[in-house]
Amino acid sequence: MKMKIRQRVLVSLLCCIVFFVLPPIACTSGANTINPPPSQSVSGLVEKLTLDDLAARANLILLGEAIDVVYQKEANDSIYTLVTFSVEQIFKGEIADEVVIRVPGGKLDGQIQVVEDSPSFQLGEEAVVFLEKGDGISRVFGGSQGKFTIDNNNMVSGNIPLQEFVEQVRNAITN
Repeated sequence: MKMKIRQRVLVSLLCCIVFFVLPPIACTSGANTINPPPSQSVSGLVEKLTLDDLAARANLILLGEAIDVVYQKEANDSIYTLVTFSVEQIFKGEIADEVVIRVPGGKLDGQIQVVEDSPSFQLGEEAVVFLEKGDGISRVFGGSQGKFTIDNNNMVSGNIPLQEFVEQVRNAITN
């Protein structure tokens, strides 16, 4: 008798764990329909890229400064950011003195939309960016992996002196 009670208690505990502790896989609202919970964040799988990968696959690589940051909204209410970059140095490709970069996500009219692995830019920020040129507007290649922020003449990630990083970029382009 005690064994049956223990088994029932164990089964009840397992059911509680499965239904209440483990997160649900998906919310369903009808026959074969899956409705993920509403979110202002977008995510996906991102390929890990090396500096050599970025240099080989980006068609425009430059060092510049964000001189204008504008947030806009698409018809489907997705927010995106347009960053105008003043070009200081070009490592690969051809471009005028300025380039406009479109980045998914941003903040507009009290709404903030975050897109996972999408770089963000601040007015006045200097960076080395790896880009894919489009029709008048470029995008950062490799998401946040394609943006390297400069602060006090050093790269923010790794605290590498800017000139050393520039040499690494030039070597990656020639490889």
